[in-house]
Amino acid sequence: MHSHQYFTTYKTLPSPKLIEAICNLVFTDNRAMPAHYTSNGGTQSFCVDFDGIQEDDEYQMASVAFYQVHDYMEDADNLSDSDRAMIIRCGEDLMISSYILHTLERVEVLEEVIEWLTQANLEGWPVEEGAERVFGTESARKWFAFCVEYGGEVATKARSI
Repeated sequence: MHSHQYFTTYKTLPSPKLIEAICNLVFTDNRAMPAHYTSNGGTQSFCVDFDGIQEDDEYQMASVAFYQVHDYMEDADNLSDSDRAMIIRCGEDLMISSYILHTLERVEVLEEVIEWLTQANLEGWPVEEGAERVFGTESARKWFAFCVEYGGEVATKARSI
């Protein structure tokens, strides 16, 4: 589970500081690949240092992000490997940030976090790949919306157990 002090530190931050803290926590260089292929000592991992993430939830979200991208991105099979990895990674970032903010019961900053993380992922995309072309599609917007919703649902379910 999570350490109460660590949890409380994030939960009590003023909104601007919380937005910055969550974005810095989630957007890390520790996960270069989709979480489905990244291990943090055993299981699939987002490599996010937040004690409130339950291992089973992390595994479930990593699997869903990897396998369900095709349900939302009809053209996912036509994307280059790096484009597909980036669209999955951005979805993962949105999913785990939604999970964290729902766990903290601080969803009032979710839209700002989504905007920051989406822009950071867009800026980190290799120039030659044409990120605007992929990020700007309706299917990408649906994918990102699903990831945000799913992360929140998993956190809400975990809190109710």
